[in-house]
Amino acid sequence: MTTALAPNLQNAALWWRILVILAAGATGPVAAQQPTGTLVVTVRGADSASLGGAFVRSDRIGGIANDSGQARIDLPARFVAVVVTHPGYQPARFEITILPAVTQRYELVLEPVSGRPSDAIIHATRAGRTALVEPMATRLLSTDDLTIRTMAHPTDLSRLFGGRSSILLQNQTGALDGTGFKLNGVRSQYTGLQVDGLPLLGAQPGSFGLLQLSSIEFDQVEVISGAATTLASSGAAAGLVNLVSRRPDRDRVRLGVNQSSEKGGDLLLWASRRKSASLSASLFADLHQQRLVDSDDDGWGEFPRAIRLSVRPRVYVDRPNGDGFMVTVGAMSEDRTGGFLRTNAGTDLYREERRANRFDGGMTARRGLGNRGTVALKLAGVSQSVRSAFDEVLERDRRTTLFSELTYHNDFGLLDLVAGVGYLRETLRQRDFSGFDFTHKVPTIFATVTKVLSERVSGTLAGRCDYHNIHGPQCLPRIDLLFRPGPRFEIRGHGAAGYNPATPLADNTETLGFHATIPGNAKAEKTLSSGIDLQWRGARLTVGGSFGYTRIQFPIRSVPFVGDSAFRLRLINVAEPTRVAAAELRVGYQHDAVRVEGFLGLIGASEGVPGESTRRRADLTPRQTFGGLIQWQAPAAAGTTVSLDAMVVGSQAVSDNPFIATSKAFGVVNGLVSQRSNRARLYLSAENLLDVRLADYHSVFLGAPAVGGRRTPAPWAPLRGRVISLGALVDW
Repeated sequence: MTTALAPNLQNAALWWRILVILAAGATGPVAAQQPTGTLVVTVRGADSASLGGAFVRSDRIGGIANDSGQARIDLPARFVAVVVTHPGYQPARFEITILPAVTQRYELVLEPVSGRPSDAIIHATRAGRTALVEPMATRLLSTDDLTIRTMAHPTDLSRLFGGRSSILLQNQTGALDGTGFKLNGVRSQYTGLQVDGLPLLGAQPGSFGLLQLSSIEFDQVEVISGAATTLASSGAAAGLVNLVSRRPDRDRVRLGVNQSSEKGGDLLLWASRRKSASLSASLFADLHQQRLVDSDDDGWGEFPRAIRLSVRPRVYVDRPNGDGFMVTVGAMSEDRTGGFLRTNAGTDLYREERRANRFDGGMTARRGLGNRGTVALKLAGVSQSVRSAFDEVLERDRRTTLFSELTYHNDFGLLDLVAGVGYLRETLRQRDFSGFDFTHKVPTIFATVTKVLSERVSGTLAGRCDYHNIHGPQCLPRIDLLFRPGPRFEIRGHGAAGYNPATPLADNTETLGFHATIPGNAKAEKTLSSGIDLQWRGARLTVGGSFGYTRIQFPIRSVPFVGDSAFRLRLINVAEPTRVAAAELRVGYQHDAVRVEGFLGLIGASEGVPGESTRRRADLTPRQTFGGLIQWQAPAAAGTTVSLDAMVVGSQAVSDNPFIATSKAFGVVNGLVSQRSNRARLYLSAENLLDVRLADYHSVFLGAPAVGGRRTPAPWAPLRGRVISLGALVDW
């Protein structure tokens, strides 16, 4: 027993030493006493109004502006750099020589946050750079975009990226409408999902994570294509989506109400309170209900019944010397039911139920070290219990995630360094079926170096080494380059490696159930990705394009277990790799109140046939997608918004469908009209105006169970038809 424990004790001691070195290395010798002077900074907004509560900081010495916008700080008599910040305004920096025993005054005007994507801070990279100078190509949704999407579909995040060919929605097999995002044509199981850089949905959000969040809670969404395992320990083998919560810049409340034509409704709340310049808090809560609705009178419910209640408070502390932290806890309870209605006269009334309860907590903290950089700490814990019923079969399990990360960041002029250590622990305990329990322990060390090579060229080199207790050491690099041939033209390229640890939740196990799967041992999946992103910005016209290639080695797929009378599946590594090449062309035009966008996407994807050495066209991956958006936003005084977007999805291979082998192309059109009236913004939204449904092409229910006990074919078209919603967002 002593021999078995020795390696674990040695590993633990090693990681603690690294943590101590990182923390201790940030502290240097105490500076000798030297003469000081006084600096009085007056901070105003662009409208000349005084900005009380603004932070004025130099090194680790800071002050808070009073109601007149003045902050007084005593600084050492030398040449110093001063940073001024205020919520809702762009940070400003100036340099000044402090004279001993002299009071000096400086006036500064802060510009409001522009809302332009190029000025947004990218949080997922941990370096705090703006999108304009970040070498890593990042697609952004801003506050205004999220407000539009909240009105268009407040229920969940399934329509978060409507009208983008590089980010497609993927419906999972099953009666409960499980959903995920496909980045550049790669299956959704390879896309990581974080909230404020924390795995608050668990290390593997699965097929229902997107359905348990609302866009009203967030201020920005960041999408990084290509293997992003260097940024996240698990689940980001082909890309990462990071949701950034709204900061409480002032006292405010936003209340959302929504009622749909298909017996669904939402009640949403986001409120913030600034107790002082240093202490603030926010509260998010939502109640969603959807009745089981059969919209085409065939007895099968296209709209699963759902009742969800969630709440999440956040507390923020920000100090003028650069220190701060955020603490959050969350609770979510959801009950989903799908399948045949009880009123159906048939004899086979197949139904599925899923009840999930999730509790989580997280913290991010930072300590400024002045000219010696910043130390940041992240902690998160998630516990989720799931009770599923597949007709008469009951499944119960509990999933937990523990996460910690300590990083050090410093900017050495033309070179920027982020380095740190972390630990991830993920467990699954299945109560009703044996052989699926697992515990993954992943200590990790990582570093990112960004170098400005010239005025036009900069690059980032990142590396991460995980020591997985099952899959062993995994060392993964990523390189990103940014080249600016001109002031309006940007070219970004990347090459990266990633991996995806094998778990019993891989592929479609979650939607088919553990009872339909035979336990097995599979190897971790390996990914290699490369890509290029081009962007040209004019005064009114924007043109962009991208190309990405992803290769997945040892892809995990579920295949029938030969000779099993229950038609169960087993998870295996397919010998042939999956290859996906995706290209996209984007054009945007904006002038005054009019915004027009268009896109064209092409995807070529092939995968190995499980159990064979042959290849086939990748399943549920359209070769072509194209569409556009037309939006008109009247001046703020009028407060009118009209938006119409359309998307055409090309044919797809559907290998496990008994009705067809190749799907037909279809189009989806969505619309939104909103009008501001005092504090309220009233809206009318229409989803799937053409009423395109999978049931229009073939049955959505299989008369007899297929392999894995499957009772529904894989959906390649919308399961839901036209939905008209009426609602309001009220701000005060």
